[in-house]
Amino acid sequence: MALMVVAALLPECVHDSGQQIVDGVYRASSSREALTVMGKSITLHLNATKGPQVGMLSGTYPYEVLTNHELHFSASSNDSFFVFTVLDYKWLWDGKDIIRRHGSTGDVETFSRQMTSGEGE
Repeated sequence: MALMVVAALLPECVHDSGQQIVDGVYRASSSREALTVMGKSITLHLNATKGPQVGMLSGTYPYEVLTNHELHFSASSNDSFFVFTVLDYKWLWDGKDIIRRHGSTGDVETFSRQMTSGEGE
């Protein structure tokens, strides 16, 4: 019975924080991959290595920043790019960068926002 109580409370522990990622283009330093944030949606330009299509692919998804800093994307289970590429990773927002951690290998890639002309840090 106690296990059921913990499971019932779990969804309330982590929820939408209401945070929004700063609009802009976030680039990975070690690849051509990039993320473009516009409002409450994010376009992922990633190198897909498995699935029906491989190579540089893109998809745009609504997102939420959860209270544990994880990014939650909304997508269809019929979206092969999302299923075969995006879901392979844990995505985090640290308040400055978007961090991608591979679910199997633990490899980490940091996507940093490109400054536009006239913008300072």
